[in-house]
Amino acid sequence: MSPVYTIWPCDRDGVPAAVIATAAWQQDRHWLVLDVTEGLERSHVVEGPVTLAVALHRELELRTTARTTRPAVHKEHP
Repeated sequence: MSPVYTIWPCDRDGVPAAVIATAAWQQDRHWLVLDVTEGLERSHVVEGPVTLAVALHRELELRTTARTTRPAVHKEHP
């Protein structure tokens, strides 16, 4: 399974915001890049707090790297 990343607003302490409102996505200045491969409850911060532009760029880099470096799956044919 390849990693799954997302961006998430963080609170003033630099931890993921507990409540996400529409306004939060438009107003927050600090963002995190989270690895949510095992679900949001078990997510961990990969990078942040950073600006929205940096978070978007970093998340794209991580997804691209994960896609190009994941091992090839070989199926055995009988």
